[in-house]
Amino acid sequence: MANAQGGLKVGNQSYQLKWNVYDVGCQDTAETQTALQRAILQDGVNIFVNDFGVASRVAADVCDKNRLLYAGVSWTDDVVSPKFQHYIRPIGGFFGRAMNYYIYDDYKQRGAKTYVGCTVDGDQGHYAAGLCAATAKLVGLETRPSIFFPGNTVDFSPIATKIRSLNVDVVDLVQSTGEQVVNIVAALKDAGWKGLIAPGPGLDTATLANLAQKVGNFVEGMEMLDFDPRQIPSTIQDPSMMSLINAYTKEYGEFKTDGAFWTGPWFVLQGAIKATNNVDADVLKQYLGKGSPPVKTLAGYVQLFARPDLKQNRAIDGAPGHGI
Repeated sequence: MANAQGGLKVGNQSYQLKWNVYDVGCQDTAETQTALQRAILQDGVNIFVNDFGVASRVAADVCDKNRLLYAGVSWTDDVVSPKFQHYIRPIGGFFGRAMNYYIYDDYKQRGAKTYVGCTVDGDQGHYAAGLCAATAKLVGLETRPSIFFPGNTVDFSPIATKIRSLNVDVVDLVQSTGEQVVNIVAALKDAGWKGLIAPGPGLDTATLANLAQKVGNFVEGMEMLDFDPRQIPSTIQDPSMMSLINAYTKEYGEFKTDGAFWTGPWFVLQGAIKATNNVDADVLKQYLGKGSPPVKTLAGYVQLFARPDLKQNRAIDGAPGHGI
């Protein structure tokens, strides 16, 4: 869309953008290393953005050595420590785990003592379930081994029976999405389960309405991360944001909300380029590290901040003001 409007304008110059996509598996060190080498040495990539599933420590190290800017997504705090200078994290695990912490803690205040995660099988599902369980432990909940199901599962009655047999107070659906969530919750209701449910971030407006229609007031009391930008006033009142949503819907027929959240680094990068009138990685790094103003993204405003708890005084970590 930027190219169709003449390119990304930087001062008096316009740049045509070339978007390259690389398969790095899920937290796969070797695949990440191979992709980065190809991107830098063969394809001439000089800015990396919106990585989901990348082995972030490898990415941060490679970009530091090559003085390339990396605006990414990561789940561990080592990439935002003073060790690395060219990595920023506008969106990542710091936010996600903090928001989950508040949900789990609220459930604990409501009497919950035990927790289990239940989500789709696969690398990302296992990784996310591990992070959520660690956060639940931090709150003080006793965790049970996570339950995983194949992505093509339709009948969730055996899963619901297993969850009920564990006698836990909270079931977290982690990264279950769409109809998976609807069918799991319906199966739990049919199984007579009485505990609390954290449905995860996989419910858009239409799916949530479908769930409520199917199980009625069984949804009352659930708390979840909400990634639907169409429910954020600052997004829907912004013509430029709505143009992105409308273009996506026109191209694909249905707007998928869960991916919109993870595009945050692109908007932060774009804001830095506009503010500095520069595309030089060092200039952008210096600007962002000083604590730039909040930037509007599809998931609300994102603010970069320092991490003095890690002895990191540059503003390279971030979180949106949108969540539960």
